This record gives sequence, structure tokens and C-alpha cells, in this order.
Amino acid sequence: MKTRKTFKKSIFLISMLTYTILLFSCSPKLQIFKYSFIYNGKSYTIKSSNQSGKSGIGNQIIGEDFIAIDIDQDRIIDKISKGETNIDYAQEVYDYCLQLLEKSGKLKVKDSDIKRYHTTIDNYSCTIKFFNPNDTTVFTEFNLSTIQPFYNKNLTNIYLDKNADTKLDEILQGTIPLKKAQKEYEKVIQEGVKNRKLKLKNGILMIR
Repeated sequence: MKTRKTFKKSIFLISMLTYTILLFSCSPKLQIFKYSFIYNGKSYTIKSSNQSGKSGIGNQIIGEDFIAIDIDQDRIIDKISKGETNIDYAQEVYDYCLQLLEKSGKLKVKDSDIKRYHTTIDNYSCTIKFFNPNDTTVFTEFNLSTIQPFYNKNLTNIYLDKNADTKLDEILQGTIPLKKAQKEYEKVIQEGVKNRKLKLKNGILMIR
């Protein structure tokens, strides 16, 4: 079984976009950028949120009949939060938007403090993403992927562990039941701890 731990890069929209909203609280500063565009004759808006000192909060594609979210700003749509559109179509719209932004120099790639642990178990490609790993607000996302031979297509199931306490709380995407995913999650964690890539501290899952 091969494992790897990598640092990711995330993307957010810079202040050259349509308008910028700065919301000031005590600290840190939250920046929200929006950009509108047309795809296949329909209007869409991308909203990107970024908080200074933290990893990106997320990118949203907002259409007339759906809202799709790239939670960790890695160019991959993670879930449809509103509406019934196919996630593949939402990804298509997102890809088009990112191409527009790249061509116009309105896209910036930055280092993120999101970390991940990857392995293969039971013919599944498994990834645990750690958000805010150096913060008390750490949470994880568990990606469970398999190959469907008939379509020759990677099918990804995504789950959320809101408190990084090794217990999956919510299905973000996919068809594998939470109970089944929990068993695979535990196997990945056990392997990671055994290989000294992951650790448990006060009941919280952490990456070394």
C-alpha cells in the first residue's frame, strides 16, 4: 500500500474582480470576492471567500437553479448545496469560469495549510484532508474513491468529520452509506497511525 502526505495549493479570486466586500470583526479579516459570467446562455456568479491567516473558506458557483461549492479551493466541486443539478455539470461550469479568470489574470494560487493523507485500502483510493491542521478548529474530509469498470470512471464519495474525532458526521457526496464509509475511515486511520503518518491526541485525529 502506498501512502503519501502532501501540501495542497488553493485558489482564490483577487481584488481585480467585479467588487470586493471587506467584513471587519475583531480579527482576522474576511475577504469576499465575486465575479459574474455567462455559460451556455445562462448567468452565473463565482463567490470566493478567504480569511487572512487561514486556509481558504471556499469557492461557490451560484446559478439560477443551483449552488455548488469547492470547499477547499482545489478546483474540484465537492457538493451541490442547493438545487438538483448534476455535479459533473457544475464542475464543467466551474472549469469554464476558472479558465476565464486565468486568461484575464484574475486568479491567484496560494499555498494552503490544508494537509492530506492518502492510501489504498480494500480497492478504494482513500484520502483524509485536514483543514486548519494547526488550529483548534481542525476538521477533516474523507474521500473514498473506486473505479467503476463499466464506465471506466472514478467515483468519489465525500464525508465530513466535523470535529476530527474519527467519527464521520455527514455525507457530502456519493452513494456509499455512512456506516460503510466509517469502517473504511477507521481502517485508514489505523494504518496511518501504525505508519506514524497520523496520530491521535486527546481523541483528535492529527497528521504528523
